[in-house]
Amino acid sequence: MRKNNDHKLWFKMGFDLLLCMVASCVLVSGVDADSVEEQNKAAIRRLIDEIYHKGNMAVFDEIVAENAVLHDNEETITELEMAKRRIRMITNMYRDVKITIQDVIAEGEMVAVRSTFEGIFIRNGRKLISPGLTMSRFKDGKIIEVWRAFDNASIFRQLGITPLPQ
Repeated sequence: MRKNNDHKLWFKMGFDLLLCMVASCVLVSGVDADSVEEQNKAAIRRLIDEIYHKGNMAVFDEIVAENAVLHDNEETITELEMAKRRIRMITNMYRDVKITIQDVIAEGEMVAVRSTFEGIFIRNGRKLISPGLTMSRFKDGKIIEVWRAFDNASIFRQLGITPLPQ
């Protein structure tokens, strides 16, 4: 009978040791998957808030990698300066810009955002409300690739603009 209890004790000690080893690995590395995902989600929120609500473009260089690629509906942008010009164009074309984030979901290196863009088109004073989806891929704490999708037909209709035929 004593051997059976010894076996259970050794098993429990072995399991406790394994848990301690796993916990030590997490503490030594200082980063676990959940905290990286939370950091990436916070970076996305900060990027949107600083650029679109506060006009702080400096945060772009802090969060977006130099070799980042932006896939925007049908267009792919590989030059960061072009991406910055696109953002400035948007912030200059609209006043009272507000981006509301409905959902932010992170898994591994990917962060998905469902949001709504609101603003007043300066040329005609019309209000625009446009939902959008964005997927961002992170590496070493910086965005390296982005996919964005917006309903351009709805945007043109709301602004009273007739798109050019393709």
